[in-house]
Amino acid sequence: MVKLRKSLLGLKASGPLGDQLTLSTHGKQVRVGRRPHPFNPQTNAQVSHRTLFLSGIEFWHTLTDAEKRVYAAINPRIGANPGYLNFMSLWLEGNVPYDRGEGNKFYHVWLCESVIQGAWSSWGVAATPFANVTGNTNHDDGDAVQWKDYLDAGTYTLLVLAQKTPEGGIVKFFIDDVEVATFDTYDVGWLSNIREVEAGIVIATPGLKTIKAVVTGKNPASTNHYFVTSAITLWRTA
Repeated sequence: MVKLRKSLLGLKASGPLGDQLTLSTHGKQVRVGRRPHPFNPQTNAQVSHRTLFLSGIEFWHTLTDAEKRVYAAINPRIGANPGYLNFMSLWLEGNVPYDRGEGNKFYHVWLCESVIQGAWSSWGVAATPFANVTGNTNHDDGDAVQWKDYLDAGTYTLLVLAQKTPEGGIVKFFIDDVEVATFDTYDVGWLSNIREVEAGIVIATPGLKTIKAVVTGKNPASTNHYFVTSAITLWRTA
């Protein structure tokens, strides 16, 4: 056992002292503090979130440069690496289809398989989740886009985060040419982030499906056929 010939605080000491204390030297002073013990919570929810985050990073590195540019276009002003930041935001919200047919699906107009009719573009709207929306800039009746995606058999819910305006049109969604939802995006005011939801969509057989969004008519009070959205998601509930 070491015996000290002078006060411990008179020594130029630094570092841990047992399990509870640590010493540090500041000028001529030796300070005693509580030794930090890193806290690493391991609840099921925390472990699950870490696993989701790490799997998102891994998935990001599997994307092609073209796919990464699509995510960067969602909100190019979000930061130094907009593609990665936009992707991870969607991934952590469960809106990237990383498991075939089972998890949440995210459909952005820029990620569509094809434009059936109309001109579609994006513009900034600060009040939306990604500070960006996409809409049919020609605002014609019949404007439409479509996606291809694998869906397992089951029951799904569709959510559209839409703008509702005096110029909003009616948009219908189809899966393999079967109408599954209709949303009227007209309102007397200018509203953002309106959650339009259709539950109980049944997919009877698994397989590659064609998902369409088609502007079909308008509210009698509306002055145009706009469909403006910041996010379209589909997730399995049963």
